[in-house]
Amino acid sequence: MSNVVKVGMTRPIVMLVLATVLATMASCGQAPQDSPVADVKAEGWVEAPVIDRARRDAGGLRVSGLASPGSRIVIRGDARAAFAVGTGEDGRFDLLVPAPQTDTLYVVEIQAGEDVVPAAARLLVAGDPAGPVALISAGAATLRLDPGTGLDVIDSDGRTRIVSGRAAAGRRVAITVDGEDSVTVTANAAGRWMLNLGASGPAAFILSVDGVTHAYSGAAKPDVPLDRLMPDGNGVTLMWRLSDTARQSSWFPGRREAVQVRQPG
Repeated sequence: MSNVVKVGMTRPIVMLVLATVLATMASCGQAPQDSPVADVKAEGWVEAPVIDRARRDAGGLRVSGLASPGSRIVIRGDARAAFAVGTGEDGRFDLLVPAPQTDTLYVVEIQAGEDVVPAAARLLVAGDPAGPVALISAGAATLRLDPGTGLDVIDSDGRTRIVSGRAAAGRRVAITVDGEDSVTVTANAAGRWMLNLGASGPAAFILSVDGVTHAYSGAAKPDVPLDRLMPDGNGVTLMWRLSDTARQSSWFPGRREAVQVRQPG
Protein backbone atom coordinates (compact mmCIF):
# COMPACT_ATOMS: atom_id res chain seq x y z
CA MET A 1 0.00 0.00 0.00
CA SER A 2 1.35 3.45 -0.85
CA ASN A 3 2.25 5.71 2.04
CA VAL A 4 0.06 8.74 1.30
CA VAL A 5 -1.14 11.78 3.22
CA LYS A 6 -3.98 14.12 2.22
CA VAL A 7 -2.85 17.69 1.60
CA GLY A 8 -4.55 20.23 3.84
CA MET A 9 -5.46 17.76 6.58
CA THR A 10 -3.61 17.41 9.85
CA ARG A 11 -2.15 14.00 10.67
CA PRO A 12 -4.24 13.34 13.88
CA ILE A 13 -7.45 13.81 11.88
CA VAL A 14 -6.18 11.58 9.08
CA MET A 15 -5.21 8.84 11.51
CA LEU A 16 -8.54 9.08 13.37
CA VAL A 17 -10.53 8.82 10.16
CA LEU A 18 -8.37 5.95 8.92
CA ALA A 19 -8.73 4.05 12.20
CA THR A 20 -12.51 4.53 12.14
CA VAL A 21 -12.76 3.28 8.56
CA LEU A 22 -10.59 0.24 9.27
CA ALA A 23 -12.57 -0.63 12.39
CA THR A 24 -15.84 -0.38 10.49
CA MET A 25 -14.56 -2.57 7.66
CA ALA A 26 -13.21 -5.15 10.11
CA SER A 27 -16.52 -5.37 11.95
CA CYS A 28 -18.44 -5.88 8.71
CA GLY A 29 -15.97 -8.36 7.30
CA GLN A 30 -16.03 -6.71 3.87
CA ALA A 31 -15.69 -3.33 2.19
CA PRO A 32 -18.87 -1.29 1.63
CA GLN A 33 -20.22 -2.06 -1.85
CA ASP A 34 -21.59 1.40 -2.66
CA SER A 35 -18.94 3.65 -1.10
CA PRO A 36 -17.20 5.93 -3.62
CA VAL A 37 -13.43 5.51 -3.92
CA ALA A 38 -11.49 8.76 -4.19
CA ASP A 39 -8.95 9.23 -6.97
CA VAL A 40 -5.68 9.74 -5.11
CA LYS A 41 -4.19 12.16 -7.65
CA ALA A 42 -7.43 14.04 -8.33
CA GLU A 43 -8.08 14.60 -4.62
CA GLY A 44 -4.59 16.02 -3.98
CA TRP A 45 -2.98 13.18 -2.08
CA VAL A 46 0.80 13.16 -1.76
CA GLU A 47 2.73 9.93 -2.23
CA ALA A 48 5.86 9.26 -0.19
CA PRO A 49 9.11 9.36 -2.18
CA VAL A 50 10.91 6.14 -3.08
CA ILE A 51 14.68 6.06 -3.61
CA ASP A 52 15.74 3.53 -6.22
CA ARG A 53 19.35 4.57 -6.79
CA ALA A 54 22.19 6.24 -4.89
CA ARG A 55 25.73 6.23 -6.20
CA ARG A 56 28.98 8.01 -5.44
CA ASP A 57 30.64 10.06 -8.16
CA ALA A 58 33.30 12.75 -8.39
CA GLY A 59 30.83 15.45 -7.33
CA GLY A 60 29.46 13.64 -4.27
CA LEU A 61 26.44 11.37 -3.92
CA ARG A 62 23.76 11.27 -6.63
CA VAL A 63 20.34 10.22 -5.31
CA SER A 64 17.51 9.29 -7.67
CA GLY A 65 13.95 8.12 -7.17
CA LEU A 66 10.24 8.59 -7.72
CA ALA A 67 7.57 10.73 -6.05
CA SER A 68 4.48 12.77 -6.91
CA PRO A 69 4.98 14.78 -10.14
CA GLY A 70 5.70 18.47 -9.70
CA SER A 71 6.57 18.16 -6.00
CA ARG A 72 9.55 19.27 -3.92
CA ILE A 73 11.95 16.64 -2.56
CA VAL A 74 14.16 17.45 0.42
CA ILE A 75 17.10 15.34 1.60
CA ARG A 76 18.49 16.21 5.02
CA GLY A 77 21.13 14.65 7.19
CA ASP A 78 20.91 16.92 10.23
CA ALA A 79 19.63 20.35 11.23
CA ARG A 80 22.45 22.09 9.39
CA ALA A 81 22.33 20.34 6.02
CA ALA A 82 19.32 20.06 3.68
CA PHE A 83 19.17 19.76 -0.10
CA ALA A 84 16.12 20.14 -2.32
CA VAL A 85 15.04 19.43 -5.90
CA GLY A 86 11.78 19.34 -7.82
CA THR A 87 10.30 16.28 -9.51
CA GLY A 88 9.49 16.20 -13.22
CA GLU A 89 6.20 15.45 -14.90
CA ASP A 90 7.00 11.75 -14.59
CA GLY A 91 7.68 12.10 -10.85
CA ARG A 92 11.38 11.33 -11.21
CA PHE A 93 13.96 13.24 -9.18
CA ASP A 94 17.75 13.34 -9.31
CA LEU A 95 19.78 15.26 -6.74
CA LEU A 96 23.50 15.61 -6.15
CA VAL A 97 24.38 15.74 -2.45
CA PRO A 98 27.90 16.54 -1.20
CA ALA A 99 29.65 13.43 0.08
CA PRO A 100 29.34 13.35 3.90
CA GLN A 101 32.48 13.48 6.00
CA THR A 102 30.96 11.26 8.68
CA ASP A 103 28.45 8.38 8.65
CA THR A 104 25.06 9.93 7.90
CA LEU A 105 21.47 8.70 7.98
CA TYR A 106 19.57 10.92 5.54
CA VAL A 107 15.83 11.49 5.70
CA VAL A 108 14.20 11.91 2.29
CA GLU A 109 10.82 13.63 2.30
CA ILE A 110 8.31 15.26 -0.02
CA GLN A 111 6.94 18.69 0.84
CA ALA A 112 3.54 19.95 -0.29
CA GLY A 113 2.46 23.14 1.39
CA GLU A 114 2.61 22.54 5.13
CA ASP A 115 2.50 18.77 4.72
CA VAL A 116 5.68 16.72 4.88
CA VAL A 117 5.72 13.01 3.95
CA PRO A 118 8.96 11.08 4.60
CA ALA A 119 10.12 8.05 2.65
CA ALA A 120 9.65 4.72 4.40
CA ALA A 121 13.40 4.08 4.33
CA ARG A 122 16.33 6.19 5.49
CA LEU A 123 19.44 6.53 3.35
CA LEU A 124 22.67 5.43 5.04
CA VAL A 125 25.89 6.84 3.57
CA ALA A 126 29.23 5.94 5.15
CA GLY A 127 31.72 8.72 5.70
CA ASP A 128 34.38 6.33 4.39
CA PRO A 129 34.17 6.38 0.56
CA ALA A 130 34.71 2.60 0.62
CA GLY A 131 31.86 2.10 3.11
CA PRO A 132 28.26 1.10 2.43
CA VAL A 133 25.43 3.10 0.89
CA ALA A 134 22.09 1.52 1.77
CA LEU A 135 18.39 1.99 2.48
CA ILE A 136 17.31 0.91 5.97
CA SER A 137 13.74 0.56 7.18
CA ALA A 138 12.05 -0.91 10.24
CA GLY A 139 11.31 -4.63 10.09
CA ALA A 140 12.72 -5.05 6.59
CA ALA A 141 15.93 -6.25 5.01
CA THR A 142 18.47 -3.51 4.37
CA LEU A 143 18.82 -2.70 0.66
CA ARG A 144 22.44 -2.06 -0.19
CA LEU A 145 23.02 0.34 -3.10
CA ASP A 146 26.80 0.53 -3.47
CA PRO A 147 28.45 -1.90 -5.91
CA GLY A 148 28.89 -5.51 -4.87
CA THR A 149 27.79 -9.09 -5.27
CA GLY A 150 27.42 -11.94 -2.81
CA LEU A 151 26.52 -11.14 0.81
CA ASP A 152 25.34 -7.55 1.35
CA VAL A 153 24.15 -7.42 4.96
CA ILE A 154 22.87 -9.36 7.99
CA ASP A 155 19.98 -7.60 9.78
CA SER A 156 18.78 -8.38 13.30
CA ASP A 157 16.04 -6.85 15.46
CA GLY A 158 16.38 -9.27 18.37
CA ARG A 159 13.56 -11.48 17.06
CA THR A 160 14.83 -12.60 13.68
CA ARG A 161 17.91 -12.40 11.45
CA ILE A 162 17.77 -11.78 7.73
CA VAL A 163 20.64 -12.45 5.35
CA SER A 164 20.51 -10.72 1.98
CA GLY A 165 22.69 -10.06 -1.03
CA ARG A 166 22.95 -9.80 -4.79
CA ALA A 167 23.63 -12.13 -7.71
CA ALA A 168 22.72 -12.37 -11.38
CA ALA A 169 18.94 -12.47 -11.87
CA GLY A 170 17.68 -16.04 -11.62
CA ARG A 171 20.94 -17.38 -10.23
CA ARG A 172 20.77 -19.99 -7.48
CA VAL A 173 22.88 -19.07 -4.44
CA ALA A 174 24.13 -21.69 -1.95
CA ILE A 175 24.21 -20.59 1.72
CA THR A 176 25.54 -22.51 4.73
CA VAL A 177 25.72 -21.59 8.42
CA ASP A 178 28.54 -23.11 10.50
CA GLY A 179 29.08 -25.82 7.88
CA GLU A 180 25.56 -27.25 8.18
CA ASP A 181 23.50 -28.40 5.20
CA SER A 182 23.42 -25.88 2.38
CA VAL A 183 20.27 -23.85 1.68
CA THR A 184 19.67 -22.58 -1.85
CA VAL A 185 17.93 -19.30 -2.66
CA THR A 186 17.28 -17.73 -6.06
CA ALA A 187 18.00 -14.12 -6.99
CA ASN A 188 14.90 -12.28 -8.21
CA ALA A 189 14.54 -10.28 -11.42
CA ALA A 190 16.30 -7.34 -9.77
CA GLY A 191 19.23 -9.57 -8.77
CA ARG A 192 18.34 -9.57 -5.05
CA TRP A 193 18.11 -12.61 -2.77
CA MET A 194 17.15 -12.99 0.89
CA LEU A 195 17.07 -15.70 3.56
CA ASN A 196 15.37 -15.51 6.97
CA LEU A 197 17.44 -17.37 9.57
CA GLY A 198 14.88 -16.88 12.35
CA ALA A 199 15.67 -16.07 15.96
CA SER A 200 17.07 -19.43 17.07
CA GLY A 201 20.61 -20.67 16.52
CA PRO A 202 24.01 -19.37 17.63
CA ALA A 203 24.45 -15.63 18.14
CA ALA A 204 27.74 -15.72 16.21
CA PHE A 205 28.37 -17.97 13.23
CA ILE A 206 30.34 -18.52 10.05
CA LEU A 207 28.25 -17.81 6.96
CA SER A 208 29.22 -19.11 3.55
CA VAL A 209 27.70 -17.65 0.39
CA ASP A 210 28.69 -19.57 -2.74
CA GLY A 211 31.95 -20.60 -1.10
CA VAL A 212 32.87 -17.15 0.25
CA THR A 213 32.87 -17.15 4.05
CA HIS A 214 32.14 -14.35 6.50
CA ALA A 215 32.53 -14.39 10.29
CA TYR A 216 29.44 -12.84 11.89
CA SER A 217 29.90 -11.95 15.57
CA GLY A 218 26.19 -11.52 16.36
CA ALA A 219 23.82 -8.58 16.73
CA ALA A 220 25.36 -5.39 18.07
CA LYS A 221 25.36 -4.91 21.84
CA PRO A 222 22.91 -2.40 23.37
CA ASP A 223 25.71 0.00 24.35
CA VAL A 224 26.93 0.46 20.77
CA PRO A 225 26.60 4.12 19.65
CA LEU A 226 23.51 4.74 17.55
CA ASP A 227 23.54 5.84 13.90
CA ARG A 228 27.25 5.22 13.44
CA LEU A 229 29.09 2.46 11.60
CA MET A 230 31.32 0.69 14.11
CA PRO A 231 34.13 -1.79 13.26
CA ASP A 232 32.90 -5.31 13.93
CA GLY A 233 34.97 -8.35 13.00
CA ASN A 234 35.67 -8.27 9.29
CA GLY A 235 33.00 -5.65 8.65
CA VAL A 236 31.05 -2.78 10.22
CA THR A 237 27.78 -2.65 12.18
CA LEU A 238 25.10 0.03 12.29
CA MET A 239 22.79 0.16 15.32
CA TRP A 240 19.74 2.41 14.98
CA ARG A 241 16.55 3.11 16.92
CA LEU A 242 13.18 1.60 15.97
CA SER A 243 11.44 3.07 19.04
CA ASP A 244 12.31 4.17 22.57
CA THR A 245 13.02 0.56 23.52
CA ALA A 246 13.61 -1.33 20.26
CA ARG A 247 16.76 -1.40 18.16
CA GLN A 248 17.78 -2.88 14.82
CA SER A 249 21.34 -3.68 13.80
CA SER A 250 22.79 -4.19 10.34
CA TRP A 251 26.17 -5.85 9.76
CA PHE A 252 27.95 -5.05 6.50
CA PRO A 253 30.80 -7.43 5.60
CA GLY A 254 34.12 -6.01 4.49
CA ARG A 255 34.60 -6.61 0.78
CA ARG A 256 38.34 -7.17 0.98
CA GLU A 257 38.26 -9.35 4.07
CA ALA A 258 35.98 -12.09 2.69
CA VAL A 259 37.80 -15.40 2.35
CA GLN A 260 37.45 -17.57 -0.76
CA VAL A 261 37.07 -21.22 0.18
CA ARG A 262 38.34 -23.87 -2.22
CA GLN A 263 35.55 -26.33 -2.95
CA PRO A 264 36.38 -30.04 -2.79
CA GLY A 265 37.00 -31.82 -6.09
